Amino acid sequence: MPELQDHPINIKSTLTPATRGRRRRAETREELLSRLLDPTLTLDETALMLDVCPATVRRYTNRGILPHERSKGNQRRFKLSSVLAFMEANRHELLMLHSEIYSMLKGPNLDE
Repeated sequence: MPELQDHPINIKSTLTPATRGRRRRAETREELLSRLLDPTLTLDETALMLDVCPATVRRYTNRGILPHERSKGNQRRFKLSSVLAFMEANRHELLMLHSEIYSMLKGPNLDE
């Protein structure tokens, strides 16, 4: 078995003196807390949370009733807090819509 010193790539030599022994911080403490406590969701993740199709989420954003941001690639991104606030504000309407859809899918009860 070859020794670690015989390996063709010496990992220690790839680190510059400025980075040797410490890691560069990619984000601030506030950014880290924000990312962990209020993550950014994709369109599909938001649709899954709202139990609707992605086209409905697009419609909500186009009407301005669901806040969103745009990524560098111009894709919609949603903060978890915004989606939860939307769900709470529209809870009654969403429940009514789901009950209507359920009754339509269930169809007429032929046993009565």
